[in-house]
Amino acid sequence: MAQEMHFESPEEEIKYLEGKILEKKRELTDREPRAVVRETIEEHVGKETAPPQPPQASEHASPIPDLPNQITMYVEQAFQVGIVHAVKQVRATHNPYLIDAFHDALADRFLDALRAKGLLDTKG
Repeated sequence: MAQEMHFESPEEEIKYLEGKILEKKRELTDREPRAVVRETIEEHVGKETAPPQPPQASEHASPIPDLPNQITMYVEQAFQVGIVHAVKQVRATHNPYLIDAFHDALADRFLDALRAKGLLDTKG
């Protein structure tokens, strides 16, 4: 998996992932593009064996007020520092709302980038 791979830059990791996404989309033509992107990212960063458990009696057990800002920050971190690094940071919060929203936002960002480059159709 990617955790064992070494990328010289976040751009190299992103390019690698874009290629894997396109490859998987060609194989799974009946799947919705967003699902393919999300699955490819999860494979890249490695899925945890069990979902993270929120800390007991913590404010992180429910949605946080600045969730959109947190998501934006982590997505930007993913593209500036690296996908695997950002995912580790998000998982360390043990906030299931943040983790899920981050994965959705990251998948959307990849979809937008691939569509902007003309590598994926604009539907779906």
